[in-house]
Amino acid sequence: MLRRTPTGKSASGDPSLTQPQIALRSLAGHAIFIRSILGFVVRVRIFLAAPLKPQQPLLWLSVGLMEGLAVSSIISIFCIVIGRSRRTDGARGLLVAAFVINAALYLVFAEVITYLGQGLTLQVLQLGLHPRFFAGSVE
Repeated sequence: MLRRTPTGKSASGDPSLTQPQIALRSLAGHAIFIRSILGFVVRVRIFLAAPLKPQQPLLWLSVGLMEGLAVSSIISIFCIVIGRSRRTDGARGLLVAAFVINAALYLVFAEVITYLGQGLTLQVLQLGLHPRFFAGSVE
């Protein structure tokens, strides 16, 4: 049962929210926080291990954290909107799965950046996937 304030609203301020929807919002907030911590730790690790250091490390760190926060917020908002239609179990599962996949991809790209010394760009991918690159390994 939802806790009611003296004005008759639920503790979250919206009388139309159910307990599972409040729990979904709380889970989304915690997931964003954990993803931000993971992003900070991974970016510090990239900075310490990468052979090519960014020229402006604070700007690089803050832009990376904001990009991660934007992606996490979009995922959370999408799952909360799905949860408003009373399908909170499915939205909760989608939120957890999306954040696990997001974190896994973040860790993989961090290793790629550390190994290559730079991020994956279109030019790097085109060079690496060029047929002449594979010609020697096929023979």
